[in-house]
Amino acid sequence: MVVFAMKTDVDALAAACARGETEAFDELFDALRGPVFNLAFRMVGNEDDASDICQITFVKVYEKISNYDSRYKFFSWIYRIAINESINHIKRNARSSPLQGDEPTSAHAPDTICHGHELGVLMKDALMRLPHRRRALVILRHFRGCTYREMAGILDLPESTVRSELYTARQNLQALLQAAGAWPC
Repeated sequence: MVVFAMKTDVDALAAACARGETEAFDELFDALRGPVFNLAFRMVGNEDDASDICQITFVKVYEKISNYDSRYKFFSWIYRIAINESINHIKRNARSSPLQGDEPTSAHAPDTICHGHELGVLMKDALMRLPHRRRALVILRHFRGCTYREMAGILDLPESTVRSELYTARQNLQALLQAAGAWPC
């Protein structure tokens, strides 16, 4: 699990942005650009598209910062925007071209799959095959380290739905990895 430590108080920066302090937006962008890009990349599987989604996310944040409710964590709000933009991107491009990861990228024997990069490629392929919401849940939980409550807030779902959908997503990932010969390693 990869967890990004926030050394900057993003909630305070968001409040400053809402007051019109443009320097605070620059700091907010610097603090969250990496995590937002990583989230988008894990959702769409393409660096250029993730960069575009990251940019669109921050433009929307800048335009709508006055709508942010400071009673809630800012990262939940920005992550919801980034996830929605990622899903919109996937839907827009679903008709024109398949997602990377729609076809298995490795036909290696099972005894060689469990080595570093190859396993990472298989995991990425399996993750890209999950439905959007389940993919988002896995990313938020296992790559961002979000709690069930935080995931429920980001995705605007009941916590019980988050738990059951995440369980199903994990089962789906396991089945996909088994089919690729990478489970158990």
